[in-house]
Amino acid sequence: MLRKLIFTIGIFGIILFCFASIKHLLLGSSAWDLGIFEQFTWLIAYKSINSVSSLRGISPLQDHFFSPLNTH
Repeated sequence: MLRKLIFTIGIFGIILFCFASIKHLLLGSSAWDLGIFEQFTWLIAYKSINSVSSLRGISPLQDHFFSPLNTH
């Protein structure tokens, strides 16, 4: 029973990997969002929370909600 479960999980993982790889190769993955949030993380860690992103021209707080802390 355990062997059948491991085999099923392995086949399912391979199928998901193939679909994700094809989507990425066809430029369907959203690397733009990953780049935006990576830059926001860097801006918060090394500068300040009100620093302006070069990708979007807004601060990290303005991406999700309006706050009086936003000065840009």
